[in-house]
Amino acid sequence: MQNKTKSLNSQLLKLFFLELWRNKQGIGFLFFVPLIFLCTAIYTATEFSIPIKLYNFDHVIKIVLNQKQILILYITAAVIGFLSSYYCMVMFQESLSYFKYCVFVGLPILNYILIRILFFIGIVVIITLIVCSIIVFIIPINQIILVYMGFIFMGFIYGLYGGIVGVVTNNFLASFLMIIMLTNLDVGWLQNPVFYSFADNTLFIRFLPAFFPCQFIFTSAYTDKINFWCGAISILYIIILFLILVILLNIKIRGMRKNKINSINHIAQEGA
Repeated sequence: MQNKTKSLNSQLLKLFFLELWRNKQGIGFLFFVPLIFLCTAIYTATEFSIPIKLYNFDHVIKIVLNQKQILILYITAAVIGFLSSYYCMVMFQESLSYFKYCVFVGLPILNYILIRILFFIGIVVIITLIVCSIIVFIIPINQIILVYMGFIFMGFIYGLYGGIVGVVTNNFLASFLMIIMLTNLDVGWLQNPVFYSFADNTLFIRFLPAFFPCQFIFTSAYTDKINFWCGAISILYIIILFLILVILLNIKIRGMRKNKINSINHIAQEGA
């Protein structure tokens, strides 16, 4: 029984990889989105200095950065958020019915969910490594490990959001639009540190999922301080979204199994 479960786990991991590898659009996004956005940022940004404010719970951190420092880090966060949410949406949506037979032939639901989550973590880490390995050669960064951790927070939060969207709806276009809308509104617009620094009503911005990872990233990159508060809230966001995803995925898989059993019973009754 253990050998059978191990074989199914290995087969499932292989199929996950093949499913993403066959997604040529996703592969194109992985290479061309960071390249296009970062090249545009490098080409258009100037050395003009801008004062910005960073949130740290009980006080505000004020620093002066040039446009290139702001734009490259901000664009990187947006790219990681979009790619993580897109890949995880695809993984939890299009492949759900494709791999459901693994559960039907004896793979426990918990194993099925854990393998998906582990694969999701791997995808986020790979995306973050690829993008971060580019920016370290472009701009000086103070605390590279903490910056990388902040991008991981961003990837996990938006990856979990993409996974939730993928589980909730089977319509690819609707899911893609939901991802595009939130990433554009949140990390692609309102989390711009220049916009946040001069905004009149920042309370709404602070409730958006990308706020705390962005503040953690900028504080770590351009100061010697560690923004513990923003890091802790980012982790809390991840835990909450993770629990929501696991619950929804469990409900969906159980519903699929129930429908399968009802279908088999219906066929058996008709045959009788």
